[in-house]
Amino acid sequence: MNVVISPAKKLDFEHGLNIKCTKALLPSKTSILIKELQKCKKEDIQKMMKLSDNLAQLNYERFQEYSKGPKSPAIYAFMGDTYKGLEAKTYSEGDLEYAQGHLNILSGLYGLLRPLDEMKPYRLEMGTRFPVKDSKNLYEFWGNDIADNLNKQLESTKSKFLVNLASEEYFKSVKRDFLNAQIIDVKFLENKNGAYKMIGLMAKRARGMMATYIIKNKVKTLAKLKKFDVDGYKFSETESSETVLVFKR
Repeated sequence: MNVVISPAKKLDFEHGLNIKCTKALLPSKTSILIKELQKCKKEDIQKMMKLSDNLAQLNYERFQEYSKGPKSPAIYAFMGDTYKGLEAKTYSEGDLEYAQGHLNILSGLYGLLRPLDEMKPYRLEMGTRFPVKDSKNLYEFWGNDIADNLNKQLESTKSKFLVNLASEEYFKSVKRDFLNAQIIDVKFLENKNGAYKMIGLMAKRARGMMATYIIKNKVKTLAKLKKFDVDGYKFSETESSETVLVFKR
């Protein structure tokens, strides 16, 4: 069972972990993006990404100094809510090895990152309207590359399922029709005043917790995935379908 998650805006390159990085899967396309981004002025970046002056300056400098920037394994560089739920620093060496073959981070700049793949500080959300070469946006730019690499991983791990724990913005970059696996979408609902609804922050953390549950338990079947009960979540049989699993608390 393989998994995809979204990246995060908040980054940490001072975690002090001395872990050897692997090379990302799509370096030539990342290089194209970096070269195009380095042509942008600070004002271009600010307008395109809707950033404050300070964040625009920070990311302008990141792109200009990209080759000299710090590096980190991707799984330790991101700091958002999904990664708080993931708690990657609790992973054993065996967990990391398993995650490297089963867990994927979707990325506007890198396309697809495995946990130990080297990344540098950046901001480029997948939904950013950034024309590159003949592509109108990043979805067109990445094309089938992300799905192709996921298919290679699915084949090598003999996985029948891809669990989608990414946001709609990011999973849109995965061509569903090209994947050689059953896609399992997951919803996390919270009880608020007697009604169940999705709350963004809670759902993001739950996605991270489920990804870690899959990694640490080496989950291969839907039956075992449905037993996910971390932090009070319970599987809802009546509200789920073959391809959409609903968990409530």
